[in-house]
Amino acid sequence: MGTETRYAKVQPSVAPLRQVESTRVATARMLVPRSVEELFRDKQRMMASAVLEEPRSGLFVFAAHLRFGHVARLWLEAGATPRAGLIGRHDSVDLALPLDDALSLRHLMFVVRKESDGVRFAALDLETVNGVQLESGQQARLVEAVGPLIVAASDFVFFCVPTGQPLAWNPDAANPWATLLPRAVSRLEPLEAATGEALVGRVELRSPQGRGNRLVDAASLRRGVLVGRAERCDVVTTTTTVSRVHAVLLHLDDEVFLFDAGSSNGTWRGDDEVKVAALRDEEPFMLGSEVSLRWHAAH
Repeated sequence: MGTETRYAKVQPSVAPLRQVESTRVATARMLVPRSVEELFRDKQRMMASAVLEEPRSGLFVFAAHLRFGHVARLWLEAGATPRAGLIGRHDSVDLALPLDDALSLRHLMFVVRKESDGVRFAALDLETVNGVQLESGQQARLVEAVGPLIVAASDFVFFCVPTGQPLAWNPDAANPWATLLPRAVSRLEPLEAATGEALVGRVELRSPQGRGNRLVDAASLRRGVLVGRAERCDVVTTTTTVSRVHAVLLHLDDEVFLFDAGSSNGTWRGDDEVKVAALRDEEPFMLGSEVSLRWHAAH
């Protein structure tokens, strides 16, 4: 697999607030909360310029805080293999946003891939309390789209804009917000998981503390199976070299993929560190240096 292309940019005024392994948030001057439309109008020219300057197929995620305004951006290149970008307060994620302690250290994962109908992407909440929120106010665990999308997490608003295709609004219009293409969701996974679906496999973890298995059904894989030390994970290990949320298993395009979730010690296949890999039956992966993971498909 080729090298992933991505870049993140944090405004200089925000960069000093980033802290490694911190659950604290530096004090920042509070501003008057703004609406999503006001945030868009304020920064739409900057976003348009960034999108138009990037000819490759991919996804821009522009992060804006309801009080502080635009603070950061993340771009992910779209290819045949899905690619992911992690957002949270931890410095090891792709885009660290330390402005609001309601945002988890690893809070949100964006997955992007190129398909015949354009750039398809998903915003996946990493099992936080309130999930991803749509403009309508509806909450979900995962939202998928092929065009522009606006989602919120905590007090952050994320403007998701595909690149390598015509801009989704007219930046020179009298009211650019009115020209923004409709935000159509192609798939939505609710906060509450469906029950009674068929088992599709199991996750096996081996660590110095022993071996454990977790049965996985189809509904869980569609919404993402989290592996790590945190209680919110679906597959939990107590080994300290594994991050709180270390990896995510997700079903996409008739395959099960393993995504590293911005872990501190990496996810490894042999001697190669991987950010994303298709899971093959019983192929071993290492989470850090002490825990192995194997996927066993149901037959």
